[in-house]
Amino acid sequence: MDIQTKKLSLINRIIQHKDESILDKIALIFEEEKLQDLTEEDIIQRSEKAEKDYKEGKIFTTEELLKISESW
Repeated sequence: MDIQTKKLSLINRIIQHKDESILDKIALIFEEEKLQDLTEEDIIQRSEKAEKDYKEGKIFTTEELLKISESW
């Protein structure tokens, strides 16, 4: 089976699938893959930005985030 056929087969299976937990697992695979593509420099830059945001008070408590996410 060539790669295009595999892609189409997977797309069709995803479209027909009724179990949301499977879709969540598929999404997680893509997120993990994206994270693995980060270079050391990317990780350092993200860490530095996070530290800067924290020092500038650009953060949310868990409660605030949950409240914000209710409107999504």
